[in-house]
Amino acid sequence: STLVTTVARTLLKLQDVTGPIARIQTLGQGSEDVLRKMMSLRVDEYLLEHEQGDTENNDSTNEPPSTPSSSSVQPKLVDDSNNVTMMIMDRSLDMVTPMVTPLTYEGLLDEVVGIDCGFIHLDEHIIHPPEDDDDNNNNNI
Repeated sequence: STLVTTVARTLLKLQDVTGPIARIQTLGQGSEDVLRKMMSLRVDEYLLEHEQGDTENNDSTNEPPSTPSSSSVQPKLVDDSNNVTMMIMDRSLDMVTPMVTPLTYEGLLDEVVGIDCGFIHLDEHIIHPPEDDDDNNNNNI
């Protein structure tokens, strides 16, 4: 699905910025799908880079590509000192968390105005602001 692909690409981009994450744990089917897609995209990216590198090497010389010597340094895919773990949770397992944050209309109203026993008490000037004579005179000029 496109949502799984979008999330997987976003997490890969995050790893491009912060560095590879050595351990990724998943909870739920949706998060497992995201991890599978992340791994698939990473493998595709790796194969594409190596195909382009092999094509460039074969085009520049007619010799077969040289095998890396034991003294050459291979880049590490995962930093051993990186103790970061990413946990991907499927929303179907944790439906309460979005309701805990005040990102609902009720939560925002409670934080800004305050809710008392299910009612919001507002001053009349908030609902019907008084007309300012100076503002009306300035607008007519």
